[in-house]
Amino acid sequence: MRVLDAARALFMERGYVATTIDAIAERADVSPETVYSTFGNKRAILSDLVDVSIAGDDVAAPILARDWVQEMRDQPDPHRCLRMLAERGRSILERRAALDEVVSGAAAADPDIAALRQVGKVQRHAGQRELLRIVVGAGRLREGLDLEAAADILYAIGSPETYQLLVTDRGWSPSRFEAWYGETLDRLLLSPEDHPNQAPQESERGGERHQDDQADDQQGP
Repeated sequence: MRVLDAARALFMERGYVATTIDAIAERADVSPETVYSTFGNKRAILSDLVDVSIAGDDVAAPILARDWVQEMRDQPDPHRCLRMLAERGRSILERRAALDEVVSGAAAADPDIAALRQVGKVQRHAGQRELLRIVVGAGRLREGLDLEAAADILYAIGSPETYQLLVTDRGWSPSRFEAWYGETLDRLLLSPEDHPNQAPQESERGGERHQDDQADDQQGP
């Protein structure tokens, strides 16, 4: 992790293109040969950083094998299941936000990074579709909506681009984004016939979080 930590810091400070393997090795207090033997090249380091940012650790376990996904499987209420998805989605987006800017800049200069970024988008859509499949197991999608179309909606709402627009550009706090994320998914994806008495309560709590968030924004950091 020392090399990854050093690389992350340098990518943030200098950008991907201006950061060299020698600089990463010096910051991590290892030899360049160690970096090359462990990762192969700078592109692989960036790819590993993205993976760690998404997972939240360096454990080699896919998202769908994580404990929080099992908790979603065990949750019978589709509304709560979506809120769990929104909570985890927000935490992933929060962790990767700064790194996404690095990847975006790197993709403009390196066709291989651009291709890697596109693969990441495809994988994100596939993973979100599988998470929605878990939600659908606990309830029903809104009439006229199939799993693929629902995954497209989740892909757009839960995207790094949407997070950047609202949190980075518009100054929303992560908690405000999470509340909006969960409420929007609930409203757009789930059939209103599923647990109709519970959904408004969830939305109400989201509204309370939103009001608390506005108060926090007024008070400053």
